[in-house]
Amino acid sequence: MKCILSFVAEGVIRDATVNNISAYNILERFSSPGFPFLIPKLFFFSLLEKESESENKFSYNLVVKNNEQVLIEIPIESDFQDKNRNRQIVEIGGLVVPYPGKIDFTLYEGSKILCSYSIEIVKIGPPQVDKIES
Repeated sequence: MKCILSFVAEGVIRDATVNNISAYNILERFSSPGFPFLIPKLFFFSLLEKESESENKFSYNLVVKNNEQVLIEIPIESDFQDKNRNRQIVEIGGLVVPYPGKIDFTLYEGSKILCSYSIEIVKIGPPQVDKIES
């Protein structure tokens, strides 16, 4: 089993008519003046390829960490249905980020890392407010 591609985006959509994937706002960095902060929704996408003689059903775990702290762990079951490639689209409906640093999204098959994607988390200064005189 190997991972061909993985990313995290604000949206990932599968077109039911032609079975194509579209993604928008691929996430590379978040900036926040305060912590913790909430990311309301995001999607993890991976394209996996198996050996042609392998079984069709697999179990994975998607582990999301902020630095080394595990935020969530999501079990995933997939069926390749006699095909060599399979796409995983995992919707995460709200993620609280406690600290600056990075968020790692890692897909495991048992203890084997299939793929990983990281987002940089940066603490910025407070918003600047200009004084307006009337």
